[in-house]
Amino acid sequence: MPSSRHFCQPFCSNLQFATTTRISSFEFMHALAYLNKYFYKYRGRMLAGILFVTISNLFGIMPAKLIRYALDQAEHRYRGTSSPNHSISAMSF
Repeated sequence: MPSSRHFCQPFCSNLQFATTTRISSFEFMHALAYLNKYFYKYRGRMLAGILFVTISNLFGIMPAKLIRYALDQAEHRYRGTSSPNHSISAMSF
């Protein structure tokens, strides 16, 4: 059975290289600043994408609230109690 030192040797040399070659935060942000021209060029598409994701998340929540409302109404009708004074249009989505 090989020793643990022999087994780790190829990985340790790569790990040592990764820890010695660090990029400063300034260099990292400077590299990301290169993308700013694309953000500006495609800002309309990016805003449309953010809008559509937000709307899809809202529509993902709405069915759960509608089901809760329907089950509450069914429970009140089954028990014969007066239903809460909520209308479906007054629900907060």
